[in-house]
Amino acid sequence: MSSDRDRLLSDVLAEPGEAGGLRDALLNRTLLHVKRRRTVRRVRRAGSVLLLLPLIVLLLWRVHLPQGPEAGHRQGPYVLVRTEPLPRSALIETQPFARSGLVASAPSPNVASITTRPEDRAYREIDDATLLGLAGTNAAVLVRLGPHSAELVFASGTMAAHTAD
Repeated sequence: MSSDRDRLLSDVLAEPGEAGGLRDALLNRTLLHVKRRRTVRRVRRAGSVLLLLPLIVLLLWRVHLPQGPEAGHRQGPYVLVRTEPLPRSALIETQPFARSGLVASAPSPNVASITTRPEDRAYREIDDATLLGLAGTNAAVLVRLGPHSAELVFASGTMAAHTAD
């Protein structure tokens, strides 16, 4: 066994010109291995560049792709409200009455007007139900003229009362 070890040691330590084929074989094999690793690294670099190029082209194509009609109809997280002015025919305008359409009222001997003053406390204030009770069996309407004023109007035209609350 020691003779095999001595022989291998002498082959490794032998000079290049001497008969030592093991050293040349190891050197050739190491160079071959180094060349393969360098080739693999070059292929990986070139492959990554070649793979990256189509990905960039695909990304640019997707970003600059024109929007189709189906892309415009997607529901967003909001409700879009569009407004436009109404047509002239849909507008309502108010105009003052013509003089011929106005109704004027004049005092009549058939109308009794009752006026009260706050300084005269000789009267008793009544509510709407009591005021309508004054009409008795006659048809009457209580007409509010303001927040503190009402008028009792009889349909038969025989009597009218005016009150201020």
